[in-house]
Amino acid sequence: MTKKIKVNSSNLEFVEYIADRKELRIWFLNEKNIIYAYANITQKIYDELIKASSVGGFFNHYIRYQYKFKRKDDVNKDILEVDCPHCLGKVEVNVSIYGYKLEEI
Repeated sequence: MTKKIKVNSSNLEFVEYIADRKELRIWFLNEKNIIYAYANITQKIYDELIKASSVGGFFNHYIRYQYKFKRKDDVNKDILEVDCPHCLGKVEVNVSIYGYKLEEI
């Protein structure tokens, strides 16, 4: 299970780590509705990030320009993670695009 954590930073607001995907999600203070999802982040890097005396400084030095990322709309309510029978893995489905409500699925 993942947990979105509020961090003490002048630039970052929240971080979330999805260990089985090695994905670090970052919410910036100045971009409230955008998630930056960084790929191939190890548990060690994540642990060092949240323990750093300057979370923003650590992020800028060790993550921001060293790892690939995808910019996503904030998906808190409209994304479901489901098993995909075709790719034999998990996929994220934006249910708002298809007009579903979470109660209908």
